[in-house]
Amino acid sequence: MVRLAALLTVVLTLLLVSGAAYATPLIVNGGFETGTFFGWTVTGDVAGITVDTNYPYSGSYAADDSGTSLSYISQTISTVVGDTYELSWYLAEDPSAIGNFAAVVTPNEFDAYFGSEHWQLSDFPLGAPYFEGSLYYTAVSTHTTIEFGVQDKFHMYLDGITATNLGPVPEPVSIALIGLGLVGLGLLRRRTRG
Repeated sequence: MVRLAALLTVVLTLLLVSGAAYATPLIVNGGFETGTFFGWTVTGDVAGITVDTNYPYSGSYAADDSGTSLSYISQTISTVVGDTYELSWYLAEDPSAIGNFAAVVTPNEFDAYFGSEHWQLSDFPLGAPYFEGSLYYTAVSTHTTIEFGVQDKFHMYLDGITATNLGPVPEPVSIALIGLGLVGLGLLRRRTRG
């Protein structure tokens, strides 16, 4: 019985460790620490978006948008069909916008795209501190494009972008088999005691 418990412990540990192997960052230069948009394709209002040191979330750099129309940055990452991914980022408004009445009338917009998933924020509060946003997507192709669209005539900052493979979506049959195996182990244990 002790051997069975030890074997079960080893199997469960291996399952947990193998799941953790999926948590691998996939974004190139997600913190903009090269000081440039290296790894990103910039489109739209390219003059309106820069990488600078004004207000990073972490590290020394962040993307800073102050354009009059939408600026886009995008990157295509390798994905595994059927695996679920989390795309996360940090977004903030310029803290100097607080109390700036000229900035109050400035509309702004932020869009995040991950495959077919879309997240949008309009009229982001002026001077708002960094907050984390995220999207989940189950890959249907071996390559998936992520894209961020930003427009803010004052300044909106984007930093700390990551994409993490969370692994395949468990199939109901797999979950049922694991449950059936645990019930069988319980019955086996009960039989050996009685």
